Amino acid sequence: GLYRLANGLALLDVKTRGVGPEDSLGARGWDSYTWHTDLPPGHPMVSGQQTVEWDLSCTEYATLVIAWGMNWITTKMPDAHWLTEARLKGAKVAVIACEYSATMNKADLGLVVRPGTTPALALGLAHVILRDGLQDDDFVRNFTDMPSLVRMDTLEVLRAKDVKGMSKDASPGADVLRAGSKAPRLVDQKNMVIPEALEGRLDPFVVWDEASKRPVRVTRTECGKKGRAKTGRAALAGSFQVELADGNQVECRPVFDLVHEYVMENFDPKTVEEITWAPQAGIEALAKEIASNREKTLFACGMGPNQ
Repeated sequence: GLYRLANGLALLDVKTRGVGPEDSLGARGWDSYTWHTDLPPGHPMVSGQQTVEWDLSCTEYATLVIAWGMNWITTKMPDAHWLTEARLKGAKVAVIACEYSATMNKADLGLVVRPGTTPALALGLAHVILRDGLQDDDFVRNFTDMPSLVRMDTLEVLRAKDVKGMSKDASPGADVLRAGSKAPRLVDQKNMVIPEALEGRLDPFVVWDEASKRPVRVTRTECGKKGRAKTGRAALAGSFQVELADGNQVECRPVFDLVHEYVMENFDPKTVEEITWAPQAGIEALAKEIASNREKTLFACGMGPNQ
């Protein structure tokens, strides 16, 4: 009924303003899922879709399933068979919740935590992985923005346009939609299409090439295999002097280096236990399970983290 009313208002607009169907305006319906954040509220706000993360069938391919703030057995009863079948195939199940839930009853490893403290738990897991060197540096270099240099004077990401002698082309690999222009039909779009207003915000990043000992420009489309020639030798740690377009020198450090320092100084398992009440042994165990199940760990997040 809500959506019919929203669409029907376009008919009222035709009558009221005397415009044709192509110029009439209806309304937008905000359902309970979207409006009351029953599930990830960021998805509809950013993408216009209610949920864009993973399909339930992904459970078939996971060897470690982490139900994070999601009481799968109770609130998703029709979908519970996916979790049960994954367990039958040998997948381990970990549950993070603020109570001993029905889903935790099915878990190999359960962490009962204080409500609202799971961001600290996540950083605690990262601490163990970084401390023991269990991260995949190749993935970090080529599939994340963590090699990107950060200016130590402003703590802003260093942009290619600010570096002396570096190309100032923005958004290669994307078609820029100029003001007043109309985007081609979806079937005719060969590249990503961005509005002109975003062009400056998509300015390329800069990484430090360990082989040539100099800053290198990396665009947003140069990731994975496309970017390995540049990002494959990117420094993940260290301090580097970069000459700016105005002739000044600025100290820069990779995002990974800064995150590593922050996590290692503040989120050791003992500290995280004090914050979250999750035992150190459980934090250590879950972090090592995640690290040993690369590309096979499924994070199933529910309403808990949103609230």
